[in-house]
Formats: sequence, structure tokens, C-alpha cells
Amino acid sequence: MKDDLNHIFTKLRGMKTRLAATYPDAFPAGVVAKMMDQRPDLESPLDYT
Repeated sequence: MKDDLNHIFTKLRGMKTRLAATYPDAFPAGVVAKMMDQRPDLESPLDYT
């Protein structure tokens, strides 16, 4: 099940990246970097300070 979720979240990150590249005006500067979840392990805590 974890592999399935990893696959889904990888696909979602790819879609967000493509949307940001296609419609850069839709995302304010810097928001995309915060929005992208780059955690290799989904069990690690978020660090948005």
C-alpha cells in the first residue's frame, strides 16, 4: 500500500510541476517551492518554517 501511495504522490508532484511550468502566472513566486513536497519518506515531518 505504501508503494501505491508513493506512486500517487509522485504523479501529483509531477502534475503540479507541469501546471506551474505551463501557467506560471497562476502561482506567485516562491509558492511552488513550498507547495512541492520533496520528502523522500512520507512519514518524516513537514518543515515549513
